[in-house]
Amino acid sequence: MVAPLALVLVGAACSGPSTDDSSSTAPTDAATAPASDGVVSRDVESIVAAYEARSHAWLEGAASALEKAAAFAYPPGEWTADSVSLPCRRSSRGGDPAMTVEEWVRGLDEAGYRMTLTVDEASIVADPDWTIPPGRPGGGTHPDGRAYAVEVTTRSTAPETDGTTTEHVTALNGTVYWFPGDC
Repeated sequence: MVAPLALVLVGAACSGPSTDDSSSTAPTDAATAPASDGVVSRDVESIVAAYEARSHAWLEGAASALEKAAAFAYPPGEWTADSVSLPCRRSSRGGDPAMTVEEWVRGLDEAGYRMTLTVDEASIVADPDWTIPPGRPGGGTHPDGRAYAVEVTTRSTAPETDGTTTEHVTALNGTVYWFPGDC
């Protein structure tokens, strides 16, 4: 059996992209200029869309969710489904380090595990001083792009759980990236 905590946090980590046509060099307009609180309206739209994509990936199964998570984890290009899921696989089965990503995905899918993630749009705040936690790729540094703190409600099945957490994302050249973490 997979530990419920591990399921919630991995699902929260399994993210999809949201892209827009803004970039750090795009002309400034109302959608791309920061408001007085540092929030860029186009980034808010992209963050919401990214979490909707995460939920959609879970409808296709755990393998799809992990592939999407790896593709849009920060730093870009440094993650695989295996590396994204490793902390949660280790916390499953009492920390069995021999569990493969394939075994873990199969267990989630056989259990009928699915997840939805909902962003509280009003909670999105610019967090320009946030640094990536130590022990993670880029740890101790500020990510490229515009960092945001986001409240996310996660609802999962098999077992049924729900909760709200604060996560960080960065909007970089029109793509929203998430930060893999611990389970």
